[in-house]
Amino acid sequence: MMNQFKSILLFLSAIFLSSCESYLDLAPDDLLDEEQVFSSYESARGYLDNCIAILHCNPLSKAAQSGGNNNNGSGHLYASISDEAACCNLNPRFASGFNTGEWLGNSDLQEVGYSKDNLGTAKGMIIPNALYGIRVANKTIEKVPAMISLTENQKNELLGQAYFFRAWYYFEVIRRWGGMPLFDVAYTTDATYDLKRLSYSESTAWLISDLNKAIELLPDSWDEVNIGRPDKASAYGVRGMAALYAASPLMNNPVGTIENNGYNTEWLESAAKYSYEAIDYVRSQGRDMSGLGLTDSAAIADNYRNIFYHDKATGQLTSDDALFFANTVGQNRDGVNLNIGVNADISRMFLNKRFSYRGGGFGVGFSSPTQNIIEKYEVIKDGVAYTVADAQSLGFYDINEHAFDNRDPRFYNNILIPGGARSIPNGGPNWFEPWQGGDDYAAPGNENEAVGGYMCKKWWWDNYTKNTASTHCYNHAFIRVSQLYLDYAEAMNELVGPNATRDNCPMTAVEAINLVRQRAGMIIVNPDYTTSANQFRERIRDERAVELFWEGHRWFDIRRWMIMEDVFKGANPIRILRTTDNTDYTALGLSRDMVLPKDKNLTYAVEECTYEPRSFGKRNYWYPIFRDHMDRLSVMQQNPGW
Repeated sequence: MMNQFKSILLFLSAIFLSSCESYLDLAPDDLLDEEQVFSSYESARGYLDNCIAILHCNPLSKAAQSGGNNNNGSGHLYASISDEAACCNLNPRFASGFNTGEWLGNSDLQEVGYSKDNLGTAKGMIIPNALYGIRVANKTIEKVPAMISLTENQKNELLGQAYFFRAWYYFEVIRRWGGMPLFDVAYTTDATYDLKRLSYSESTAWLISDLNKAIELLPDSWDEVNIGRPDKASAYGVRGMAALYAASPLMNNPVGTIENNGYNTEWLESAAKYSYEAIDYVRSQGRDMSGLGLTDSAAIADNYRNIFYHDKATGQLTSDDALFFANTVGQNRDGVNLNIGVNADISRMFLNKRFSYRGGGFGVGFSSPTQNIIEKYEVIKDGVAYTVADAQSLGFYDINEHAFDNRDPRFYNNILIPGGARSIPNGGPNWFEPWQGGDDYAAPGNENEAVGGYMCKKWWWDNYTKNTASTHCYNHAFIRVSQLYLDYAEAMNELVGPNATRDNCPMTAVEAINLVRQRAGMIIVNPDYTTSANQFRERIRDERAVELFWEGHRWFDIRRWMIMEDVFKGANPIRILRTTDNTDYTALGLSRDMVLPKDKNLTYAVEECTYEPRSFGKRNYWYPIFRDHMDRLSVMQQNPGW
């Protein structure tokens, strides 16, 4: 991240990667020159920055998803294993291996795999890297207090970050595996591994104690050269998020049980309290949802887009909305950047082959939004917002006449529709043509197909081409200010319903949701949907699907809410849009190329996708624990079904 520490990071990473025996004792202490590493503030911080480097291993930050744990995969994993996206599962390099539900022992799958390849780097797998990060944080927490060369402020900065990262990476582990032992020391190869699993609640209580320490120690902000380090707002935000997860139905289970027991009231109270404290804090720092006070629709749209990408010429590195993010400053988001495990992630994740403006495999097997998620965007009629289902039943929404009219403004920010335009430099618009005879058509099942029928343009700036990729960077936030309001609304609705407040929580769930909508230029939620907690629950969940679209939350939300059976119901749960060009060119006396897509007679049909499986059963609510752990932790209990 920081140029001045690059050599230190590379040196220390080499030490760590040279002898990794297991995931708990990632670097035998006799190979770590502790005296050198913890001799100065700069070297200790360089060591701790390993926790920052591996933030980029998250599948949202790079194109690598599965297949040999390399960096040449394609598609957006978290979207393509939920109901948000499809990415042509006929190609085994993509999400297909994950979507079979057969996860145990599959070392090739980025999300659930246990390969030690590239451990401690951005190309490493998510859980091994999280355990690696915990060890780095533990070693820092152990050694820094004894460093006599540090000022009190320097100790606070290092320990605050270490407590934050230990909590964050522990959260990354438990939201996949469930409650785990406390990984609170840097284990050695001769340590005793009789570690009993804790409940999810007990695990969360411990990580929140770390976040409380981080809140106390971390600064309110960092100077420009240190942008991207966690600060107090980061810790406040993750604390509320972690508490809401602990309150959720899946996590409200003892180890070894997968039942829907509803929400945990005690944790809901904590989630509401922590989320409001986070909101109150960011407001005090002038970091509320950026542009919340804007009223002009064009200004709102410009401000909202800036949350997801930024023009490097402006000098604004990322939106104030981002509370904790992977810093992409100076990183090419289109070319090969192996330092963060990226191989043209813009063109591989979001763009089809033609729109990538590249040859070879670029744009092949990209992820495409599904009809399932498109229907989460509400329809507006006479100043009132309706779900698509209600709009259909009321007779003012038809797939062929009104499919893309009068939708939530975030629909137009996020989705490139069939026949939609995207600009290219010095040449006017380029049109998305996924119908047979169109420039973007690929036969169903082909790896070049826009499977869902749409493209995602949320992180894809206008005027993008290979040659202009260096002008912008897209922003990868793990938590944004709007999520604080969404987390708060969910907790409050489950506690007291949509329209009530309680001590220290003076905002209603409806008010919180409406602020999120207002900032994006959307009208308030339909009052007919706010009459009960059960009814408003669905609106909150759809609001999360829209506001946090493709940001890596939907997959975890589906699991923690325990709604897999509903979301993935039926043999082919993923629905897609097929577009047909019915233009009578003979009657017009014109060729296809002479009629712009906006003037063509396009019709649409929604159908089930037969090659986008979601073969998940009850056991898939939790990931299987690595065999390495099961073999070494003598009292460890495997997750049910594995």
